[in-house]
Amino acid sequence: MRSAALLATLPGMLFAQSVGILVAPFDGPAIVGVKAATVLNLQVWQTLRLAPPNNVHRLSFGRGTVYWDEGAPVRSHAEAEKRADRETQLVFWGRAQPYGSGVVVTAYLTVVGATHPGLTVWKVARTDAGSQPITAALPARRFEFAPIVLTPEVLSEFQTPGGLKMYRSCTSREESGIAGDSFTALEQGPDCAKIRSGGVDGWVRLPGLSRNRSEVVDFVGAMVRIFRKDWGGALDLFERVVANSAAPASIRAQAFALMAAASDNLSRQTGMSSRRSEFVEKAVQLNPYLQSTIRYLCMSQLADIEGARAAERAVHAASLRETIARYRFLFSAKDPWLANVESAATAAR
Repeated sequence: MRSAALLATLPGMLFAQSVGILVAPFDGPAIVGVKAATVLNLQVWQTLRLAPPNNVHRLSFGRGTVYWDEGAPVRSHAEAEKRADRETQLVFWGRAQPYGSGVVVTAYLTVVGATHPGLTVWKVARTDAGSQPITAALPARRFEFAPIVLTPEVLSEFQTPGGLKMYRSCTSREESGIAGDSFTALEQGPDCAKIRSGGVDGWVRLPGLSRNRSEVVDFVGAMVRIFRKDWGGALDLFERVVANSAAPASIRAQAFALMAAASDNLSRQTGMSSRRSEFVEKAVQLNPYLQSTIRYLCMSQLADIEGARAAERAVHAASLRETIARYRFLFSAKDPWLANVESAATAAR
């Protein structure tokens, strides 16, 4: 197994728990599957970041690691769950087949484990005495993307993540070594990155990768940012996903739902205004009969109640009760989560 890690250990900053994503060679003709997975691996790695630019709130997103698996291709979500270890919360896998001069890729993302804090995406405190906060988990644990095409220009540059040439600078022709099995990003740029490998610093060139990212990579990168509580960064990448009309409606709906949670969390993290209502309404428009979408709608309306003035709480509570009545059929008769939400709506009358 190989790894490329971006570390955040700056002193005096808020620190998030480490997150790992495993990228397996894609199923298909051997060299095609390896090269396709290598390109997507590096594109996801490019989305890792230590902290937001102009970091006035002194945030740090902890350690993010992309692991490269040299084993056999993963062919199902069940296999992906078995391939993961305690260092990885996400597994990125898929199939790759030649398509003209390029490669067509069908990709999947599997969320594994049951205890990582990143699995709980949204928490709304209740103001009624003695009540516990209400939480929402990720909208799904298994994601399937529409096929994408990788161009020969991108594929020709990369063989494996550990075989990248290192240069003295981003523009220098003088080589300083070869990236080994593990390397750490010190500085990310659109077409190159400063890394440290085996105690040696150097620059690797990644021409065209950031300009040719698909909605698949943007979604996967955003999911890593969700786990790292990089809410603003997740919003940036999910914006690219929902702007792509070719992305499946289910993926766009899940992206909008996660944007609602990210926006609300970002509001608490930085004091910025939350856009949760705007985003969750778009998720509902895309898929009003998905239980996870309605959970996020209820979370947004709960946040409306808890953030409202006393005179307005009853109005928001009525909206939440209306939502529960309209979509109750999506839940089991004794769903404990829905019962807690209904209790909160009743308490806010």
